[in-house]
Amino acid sequence: MEKKKKLALFLACSASILQLVSAMQPLASVAYAAETARSSTLTTGTEPTAVDQTAAVAYIGLIADAAQKATENNPIDASLLIGYSILYTDWGTTLGGQTGNYLPAVGQSGTQQTLADDFRIFADTFYSASKDSLNAAPDRETQSALLESYVKVPGIAQQLAALIAQYNLQTYDLTAAATEAAIAETKPAAAVPTSALSSTVVEPASVPVNYTATIYKVGYSIDTLPWGVPGYQLVATSSDYIGSVVQVTKESLDHAYGYIVSNGTGLGWVDLKALKTAERKAVAYSAYITSGGYEIDSLPWGEPGYALIGYTSAHLGKQVDITFESADGNYKYASSNGKAIGWVDKRAFGLTGTEKVSFLQGPYSIDTLPWGTPGYAYVGAAGDYAGIEVTVKGTTQNGLYALVSKDGKDLGWIDNRAITNMKATPVNYSAYITSGGYEIDSLPWGTPDFTLVGYTSGQLGKQVDVLYESLDGNYKYVSSGGKSIGWVDKRAFGLTGTEKTSFLQGTYSIDTLPWGTPGYAYVGAAGDYAGIEVTVKGTTQNGLYALISKDGKDLGWIDNRAVKDLKVKQVSYSDYITSGGYEIDSLPWGEPGFALIGYTSSQLGKKVDILYESLDGNYKYVNANGKNVGWIDKRAFGLSGTEYSATIQSGSYSIDTLPWGTPGFAYVGASGDYIGAELTVKGTTKNGLYALLFKNGQELGWVDNRAIKPLNVQVVAYSAYISGGQFEIDTLPWGEYGFKAIGSTASLVGVKADISKKTADGNYLYASLNGQALGWIDKRAFGFDAPAYSWYITDGSYSITNLPTGTQGSAYLAAASAYAGKELEVIGQTQDGAQRWVAVNGQPIGWVDARAGRILYSTTTSYTATIGYGGYSIDSLPWGTQGFYSVASSSNYVGQTATVSKISVDGSYVFITIGGKALGWIDKRAFEVHHVVYLDPGHGGTESGATYSGVLEKTLNLEVSNEVKTYLEALGYTVIMTRTTDQTVSLLSRSIAANASAAEIFVSIHHNAMPTNTTVTGVETYYYEYDPNYPSLINAAMHNDPTRILESAQLAAAIHESVVGSTGAVDRGIRSETFSVLRETDIPAVLLELGYMSSPTELQKLTSDSYQTILAKAITSGIVSYFK
Repeated sequence: MEKKKKLALFLACSASILQLVSAMQPLASVAYAAETARSSTLTTGTEPTAVDQTAAVAYIGLIADAAQKATENNPIDASLLIGYSILYTDWGTTLGGQTGNYLPAVGQSGTQQTLADDFRIFADTFYSASKDSLNAAPDRETQSALLESYVKVPGIAQQLAALIAQYNLQTYDLTAAATEAAIAETKPAAAVPTSALSSTVVEPASVPVNYTATIYKVGYSIDTLPWGVPGYQLVATSSDYIGSVVQVTKESLDHAYGYIVSNGTGLGWVDLKALKTAERKAVAYSAYITSGGYEIDSLPWGEPGYALIGYTSAHLGKQVDITFESADGNYKYASSNGKAIGWVDKRAFGLTGTEKVSFLQGPYSIDTLPWGTPGYAYVGAAGDYAGIEVTVKGTTQNGLYALVSKDGKDLGWIDNRAITNMKATPVNYSAYITSGGYEIDSLPWGTPDFTLVGYTSGQLGKQVDVLYESLDGNYKYVSSGGKSIGWVDKRAFGLTGTEKTSFLQGTYSIDTLPWGTPGYAYVGAAGDYAGIEVTVKGTTQNGLYALISKDGKDLGWIDNRAVKDLKVKQVSYSDYITSGGYEIDSLPWGEPGFALIGYTSSQLGKKVDILYESLDGNYKYVNANGKNVGWIDKRAFGLSGTEYSATIQSGSYSIDTLPWGTPGFAYVGASGDYIGAELTVKGTTKNGLYALLFKNGQELGWVDNRAIKPLNVQVVAYSAYISGGQFEIDTLPWGEYGFKAIGSTASLVGVKADISKKTADGNYLYASLNGQALGWIDKRAFGFDAPAYSWYITDGSYSITNLPTGTQGSAYLAAASAYAGKELEVIGQTQDGAQRWVAVNGQPIGWVDARAGRILYSTTTSYTATIGYGGYSIDSLPWGTQGFYSVASSSNYVGQTATVSKISVDGSYVFITIGGKALGWIDKRAFEVHHVVYLDPGHGGTESGATYSGVLEKTLNLEVSNEVKTYLEALGYTVIMTRTTDQTVSLLSRSIAANASAAEIFVSIHHNAMPTNTTVTGVETYYYEYDPNYPSLINAAMHNDPTRILESAQLAAAIHESVVGSTGAVDRGIRSETFSVLRETDIPAVLLELGYMSSPTELQKLTSDSYQTILAKAITSGIVSYFK
């Protein structure tokens, strides 16, 4: 029902508007006469013509009904159509004659349309064009954007938003049906007499507005309706709100009264003569009133009608809210706690001075406002913050009072004399108070007004935070746990002595603070750490108490007599406790205060960490598994005997974690589990009864020494090839007790094994392969011990067999002649040296009689070199060696890097590998240093290039290129050419070929032409310039590489300067362009234009042999210069 009442009021206003419109029909008739200016407002993007409020209301009333009806059946807002009609017709002033439209014409040309037709047809066509978007998001912002796009007038959405806000057009966003229903509901029944309606109050028609004003005159009423309208009632007077800034949202039709709002609350209607509408700036911030000598006025001082309200002295020190400023910024509108104060000169605001940290002194109060200001209240005293740092945010402008805060929260105002201007240095570190005989003061001792706060005896042993130091460094400002303590003499701080490691003794307590200090608490006793190292960080200054820590964590304070200044050596190693008859003590045996902790019999066989040794080395401080054990006589440590290999000779003994019978020992296995295995004995207990066993580097445990037997072997280190396949691989040397066969050499013939041990008689070897143990093998299974060497066949009549000839199972594989001329590697030989085991490229091929070949003597080396020349053969053996043959040519590898691994005895030939593939032997002269150049004669085949006087550019390009090739090769360069005959080569193919070659630079040779000007002559040189419109097709990675472009520019400069200098031709400059061959080539590239064929005089020179020779030599000289 509330909504219906509001609608009824709206309709009553509309009725008044319509009556006014009826009286203004002549205005509309006049408007129809201005057809020629019809669309000027929209096409120029200007604001509509300013009109008075009466004319504006009249035009809105004229079109509102048509706009509402046109939007009944779609989501378009009527306010949008009303606003667009205002812009389109410029408030009706651009309508033309009988055919004028209120919205853009959408009917047939020359046809007359009604007002309703204009809105209906425009709305339908707009909705049809934007239906999906309007249905999806029907908010006004979206509609405005869609309309702007539909009518194609930039900026119109912004103009519409302004009009709708200015004239409250959103009130028309009701459907016509809803409007009619509301009208019907508000009509009085016919039988009700008029007198019965006399008490009904209906707000008269008004004009929506929106502006800011100040109430600056007294004596005017604020009423529920404009004064004089039937039913108006007094609610307040302007005197109640004098100086208040309000918002005017409506005006009566005669513009005599305005409806005002303050802080979002409607006050009522007031005579507009009570308001001042001077320009204001809306702001939002807080400020302190810090000067009491300024007026508070109803308007900014000096504005017509301003009146004195009061003085700032009544608000001194208050933090107020500033919501408006005068246009010149000299006056501020202030309020406090939501209540208006008035307009104040800007000079009354702002704290004086810069924010600083300070301390308070003297008998001064802290108040809510500067002392004496009306309403000030006591909140504390300077003494409440004695010795506590505070922040001084600033002072009143007269400097008498300061605003102080603590931890970001304002405390209040205090007499500025309470602020000490003491100079201090901010610091940030921790320290211990270690002397109890010093004062704690509110300021550094001796500073004017300093006061005693307490004594350091109450803080003795505490670790405190030091926040400030006096400038002379003699006093420190400290806090503890975030709570300020005060200023303390520097001599009260610091632990005495240097940090050291020590041990505790006696029956002393460990406390949170030195014993007897207020608040101290017991945390432990010296006995809790008997035999355990602690760190002594220092002592109190009187030396009575020491601060101790363990593993970086403070334990507490202890009587210094508990600290044993033991002289020890810090060490770090591990050892076994192998004797159980020694004490474990809190200190080395015999040291004053040492105490028995236990016996080594409880630790027998354990591997422990040694952390300290006594200076004489007789006692060791040990730790087991991270836990301190104590001090032990050195004689309790160490495995007896030396490490040796052993085997199990009796399987009836247990293997235990500790020697059998030691407290805590545990069974881990039986000796019988390892019969036939080779084990390592690390050593025995001191009494020799138990041995510590390892297998393959892993500890097994302790075993009775009677269970083992030493294995007599020697340690060696070399490699050998397995050449016999008929031998066993055993867990122990063949014949040893418990040995077991675990494999055979049959599958390992030809494998290179590592030998690490051999038996005393040398008959059995312990072998491994790639770090994995194989086992013990008869020495006869191996070839010779010497390193492999190169060999070649000189007599092909011998056979190559799988085993040495005469060995059981030996079989023919091939004739030695099959490997004539090839370099072989001897990787083994029989014990008598009569048979050689040979390989090719590391792959064994079999056994051959030693008389079938001879050693290929060479020296090993390792370096890389580039093959610079073609024409050299790559051979199976050094050239001239018996049986050598050619396997390749250096021509196939020009420009490629080879790895050199061997050099022939005479130094003339080297063995090379390229790309991981062994090639063969080559004359080392093939490695002479040179450069590779790619020449690209432009055009060719079906592509003639420029043609003048029967001369083809493609021919000139090839002639000059051939001559450049000749000169470069004479200098030792390798030259690769795109073409050497008249053939067609695509642009991309040229770059592909160059990229696949070993060339270092690319030079494309062309001749120029300009058909429109036959007088142009000269030389131009180009290098690549990136153009995003021509992306690379095959050279994305390098086309725009800065190094390639720089080197291309350098190459262009070298050749261009040489050609211009040698020929005397016109210098047309070095240029950059995105030609295909420059873009797609991944090496430095240039394109030369050697002259203009379109110039008869220059063409004559270009075709002469002598001039072509000059050009070719100049190009060659430029290339040589570039490589230098």
